[in-house]
Amino acid sequence: MVSVTSGNLLSRASFLLLKSSTQNKVNVLLRSFNVSSIKQGKVRVRFAPSPTGQLHIGGFRTALYNYLFTRSNLEGGKFILRIEDTDQTRLVPGAADQLESLLEWANMPPDESPKKGGPCGPYVQSERLSFYKEAVESLLESGNAYRCFCTEKRLQLLKKEAARNKTVNKYDGRCLELSQTEIAEKMSQGMPFTVRFKLPRDDTKVSTPTKTNFSNTFDDLILGETAQGDINETGDPIIIKVYGKWDHCIIYKI
Repeated sequence: MVSVTSGNLLSRASFLLLKSSTQNKVNVLLRSFNVSSIKQGKVRVRFAPSPTGQLHIGGFRTALYNYLFTRSNLEGGKFILRIEDTDQTRLVPGAADQLESLLEWANMPPDESPKKGGPCGPYVQSERLSFYKEAVESLLESGNAYRCFCTEKRLQLLKKEAARNKTVNKYDGRCLELSQTEIAEKMSQGMPFTVRFKLPRDDTKVSTPTKTNFSNTFDDLILGETAQGDINETGDPIIIKVYGKWDHCIIYKI
């Protein structure tokens, strides 16, 4: 993995940006970043790296595009740095500070960040867990999420079965059918559980992942009309791996 340091030769655009601290050179890059097809409005974009080491070139590219997008916005955009540190086992001491210092060195200072603060802080994920707990409890109460007590062994068996049948590996929705009495009994026994997001079903059909069909379409700026969320293709995704331990792949989007 290539790290972004002063000795790396980056893409032409990023190299010019790093080399020059003058606004004229930055303006050249902004003019080359064509966003004419994007509806104008005040934008807020987030760069959310993990503090697991040096910033790699793919992450730097993402930060560059986000920064240019905000600076080309007619109404003035905000470039936000939020540190994704929920995977505590891979943290590298000092990496978070280094990430922000590198953006400042590259003449791409964030408008809001752990160091600068801002109106939507905290800007470190591990300091935002109370927000996510509240959101998950709300999803559970509304029936849009459910507790899953399936063991890792059972999930591995499902995976092997899918491979043997050459089908999509997805959760079969077993715990979705648990009654409140069964859930309370398992919790009283201290059984560990994950929390799964319940994808929408077609109420006119049997309410199980294998016998329903739902897809949500949205307009992607690059791909156009895109369908996502078909229960037959994905199954219900986990939003908490073990209750109290947050899946960073999901919560960074909240």
